[in-house]
Amino acid sequence: MFLHQDENFFLAVGHTLRFPIKLESRSPSMLLVSWLVNNPEDVHAHMLTLYHVEMGSYNSFTEDTTTLDHYRFTALDPCNHYMVCVEIANSHSFTCLSTISDPDVPKHFEVTSSNSSSISMAWDCPENLKYSCFLLTIFYLNGTDHVTEEVALWLTDDSFTFTMSDLQPCVRLKVGLQTVCQSGLESRYSRMVLNDGNSDFSNIYFLRQTSFGPNNYTLSWEVQNTSSISMFRVYHEEVLQSTTLLTTHTVAGLLPCQKYQAKVAAVCGDNVLMSAKTVTAHTGPRGVSELRYRSSDSTALWTPSLTNQQAVAYIYELSLKNGSTIKSSSVPNTELPLPWLEAGKSYVLDVWEECEGLWVSEPSRLGFKGGNLTFEIDVRARESPQTKEIHSDFNDIGLRMVVLWPLPDLQDDLSESRGKMDQIVKAKLEELLKDFDQPARIELDVLEPADEPGRTVIVFTQLH
Repeated sequence: MFLHQDENFFLAVGHTLRFPIKLESRSPSMLLVSWLVNNPEDVHAHMLTLYHVEMGSYNSFTEDTTTLDHYRFTALDPCNHYMVCVEIANSHSFTCLSTISDPDVPKHFEVTSSNSSSISMAWDCPENLKYSCFLLTIFYLNGTDHVTEEVALWLTDDSFTFTMSDLQPCVRLKVGLQTVCQSGLESRYSRMVLNDGNSDFSNIYFLRQTSFGPNNYTLSWEVQNTSSISMFRVYHEEVLQSTTLLTTHTVAGLLPCQKYQAKVAAVCGDNVLMSAKTVTAHTGPRGVSELRYRSSDSTALWTPSLTNQQAVAYIYELSLKNGSTIKSSSVPNTELPLPWLEAGKSYVLDVWEECEGLWVSEPSRLGFKGGNLTFEIDVRARESPQTKEIHSDFNDIGLRMVVLWPLPDLQDDLSESRGKMDQIVKAKLEELLKDFDQPARIELDVLEPADEPGRTVIVFTQLH
């Protein structure tokens, strides 16, 4: 396409025709080639030949035919010179493409020795001994593992070793190595093999919380080599808490049942950051106090350490004095009704305070004996139907009983549900009194919540 022409200037844009054969992809053991066909709808067989080129000699490696417009040559050797020739059907042409396969990656690339001023590395030659040279890339890192500088070195000797000496103090570096294969103007590079160099020596690993209390937490961590580390800095909520030469530290003076961000940084020299890691730490609850047993209604009570704290529960374990566990569970409040305990039998109760469903305090323990449940009996005055006088009748006694269960939430006193509830309670009371010498008929007078939460008052009359 013509664009512009001047006295000594001519500008045009154009393109050449695509070469009939194209190398689509390659690896150390494979070449994938494609070609143009005159009419894709015609199905004809194309002739293919792969030659292995060495020392100017062309040796036939593979011969095949295909009706497709591409072919994959496999089982090749890395870093070798090959020529692909294709005779496209009905084209009366024989077209060839010369290329090389990719080199193999270096094997067993590792650090053989290291100190504060030098590092030596070694690797194995590719198995088929085919390579032109090696490209070694040094990556200089900061304390957050970001690359600050890259240096590339071409290694043409056959020692398969490399030593970096006269390193500056507090230098962290990683090293990459690639096999290079060259043939004429074409160069191919293997996949890069990375080695941590000396950067791994000062890295902080396994930063974790190892213990906690109601006002503290303890951190621990590991490093491979502390020779280049002058101190560890411990941060609490991004504020420097302390410096230490140890690999453990306790942060104190905190609130119970709280989460905190903690960070540990390894420092070289006066202020060179070598590595830093962050972890979420937490404190736990203090535990309950004033654990006691109220024998009048067989209830265990305690005082919590956390007031107005959400996501708090209490885990308990009730055992006989000889150690066998009777029951273990959790409750959301500070009272534990135990109406089924046997009077006079010795029990042991352990209570733990728990927050966030994860962190548990040390247990509080109480030894006690089961008590007798009590109920109140009221002698009530009632009106005689014959005399209309008010008098006391000890044969028809009004009994008041407090039971350890709450009254269901009923809509009103005249509802159908309330009527059924009265019938159930009346039937249960008559069943309890049926074995008396003088069987009684029960008249239910009052069924209402007690003053204490979780309890119900029942007042009934025993009529003979």
